[in-house]
Amino acid sequence: MSVQAQSDPLYPFSRFRDDERQYSLSRKFWLEAFEEALGTKRVDWQPWASDPLHEGTPIFSIYSGQNNKGIVIQQCLPSDDSVWFKCWVSVFGDGEDEDEEIPYLFIEAPVHMESRRRAIYLMKKWLVEDINKSRMSDLSEKVMENSVDERPAGI
Repeated sequence: MSVQAQSDPLYPFSRFRDDERQYSLSRKFWLEAFEEALGTKRVDWQPWASDPLHEGTPIFSIYSGQNNKGIVIQQCLPSDDSVWFKCWVSVFGDGEDEDEEIPYLFIEAPVHMESRRRAIYLMKKWLVEDINKSRMSDLSEKVMENSVDERPAGI
């Protein structure tokens, strides 16, 4: 049974910072979203950054050496910020050697079905449709603009 089916549709796992079980379920929630976005396009994805303090920073991250792309998801509470869904493209690396840089999609959002829907949409564009950094940045800005005024119920 997926995490989605077990959770409250408005805001599950709100105690993820204090409760190890909720933290694990949150990680699974984002892993399932990633797997849905990826579909059959499986490559050498591997865990990337860690969250030693279990604060959700990041709750989920993954990297592909073959695609030289990453995904970083930072989980927050709806009360953490006035913008409930943030996303952008960033680059890991020192900027001196472009071949050593790793572009990644960064998403900050609470566990919510609307957050999941938006994250899957963006991950599909980034990973499956393989759009470039510039187009992904433009798309991320548009998705974020809609996150200021269109706060779903429960957020």
